[in-house]
Amino acid sequence: MTTPASTIEKVGVIGLGAMGRPLVNSLLEAGYSVHAYDISAAAIDAAVQQGATAAASPADLAAGVDLFLTVLPYGEDVEAALFAPGGAAEGARRGAIFVDASTIDPMTINRLAQPLQQKGIDVLDAGLAGSPKMARERRLTLLVGGDEAVFDRAAGVLRCLADQGKLLYTGQLGSAKVVKLLNNMVGAVQMAAISEAFNLAVKAGVDPKVLYDGMSGSMGNCWALHVRPPYPGIKPGSPADLDFEPDFSVDYMIKDLSYALQTGRSLEAALLLAGQVHQLYLATSARGEGAKDFAAIVHTVQALSKP
Repeated sequence: MTTPASTIEKVGVIGLGAMGRPLVNSLLEAGYSVHAYDISAAAIDAAVQQGATAAASPADLAAGVDLFLTVLPYGEDVEAALFAPGGAAEGARRGAIFVDASTIDPMTINRLAQPLQQKGIDVLDAGLAGSPKMARERRLTLLVGGDEAVFDRAAGVLRCLADQGKLLYTGQLGSAKVVKLLNNMVGAVQMAAISEAFNLAVKAGVDPKVLYDGMSGSMGNCWALHVRPPYPGIKPGSPADLDFEPDFSVDYMIKDLSYALQTGRSLEAALLLAGQVHQLYLATSARGEGAKDFAAIVHTVQALSKP
C-alpha cells in the first residue's frame, strides 16, 4: 500500500553512465541532495565533483534517500543492484520510492517489484526517451508507469529531469518499459529502411542530399531521416559526419530489440520486421561495428549489395 505523501528531499542514482550522469546534474540543479553509486570509482568521483554524495554500496545509498533510481544497461544489472549482497533492498526504508529508469523488459520489472513492495517500498518503472544530449538539456520524454498515487508523490522529482521535455504517465507498472522498447524498435526499423533507401539511391546515381530533400517533404519523412541520414554531408553533426561515433550504439540497439522481441513472445504478438532488423544489427556487430552508432548498419547494407 502506498504511504502518505511526504516531501522528497534526498534522491539516489545507481548507474552513472551516459544517461545517469546528466540525471545527477539535473537533480542537483533542482536543489535535491543527491547520493550516487556506480561500480566505477571514477564515475562516483565525477559525480562527487558535481556535488553529489558518494555511496559505498547500493544498500548504503538506499538507506539515506527518499527516492532512488537505477539507470543500468541490463535487467540482470538492475536485479544485482537491488538484491545482491549489499543491494539496495537491504537498505531501503519502508515508504521509499524505487524508480527503474533502465531500458529492460516489463516482465523483469514486474518480477523485481514484488519483493520490494512486500517490504513496503513503492515501485515505478520509467523510460528515458531521448539521447544523452537531450538528458543533459532536460529535453527527454520521461515515461513513467506504476501506481498513480506513487507517481503523484514522485512527480516533482521526475519533472525536474525533463522540465524542457515531457513527463508522461503511461499506466500500470511495466507500461513505461513497453512504450520505451517500442519507441526504440520503431527507430531501429526506420534506420534500416533509410539505410536501404540511401544505398539504393547511390547505386542508382542519385545524390544522397537530393534523396534527403525529396524524402523530407513526402511519405519517406521520418525521425531517422532527419537525425541520422547515413551518408555524410547531409546533416551537420549527424553520426555519418562523425565517423559513426556513438550517440546510441549498435550493441545497445541489439539489446533493446532483444527485450522488445522477448516482450512480443511473452504476449504472442507478431514482430516480423523487428525480428528481421534485429538480424541486421547482429550482423553489423559481428562485422566489428557494435560500438559504432546504430546508423552504422548502412555499412552492412552496403556489404550485402553487389559492388
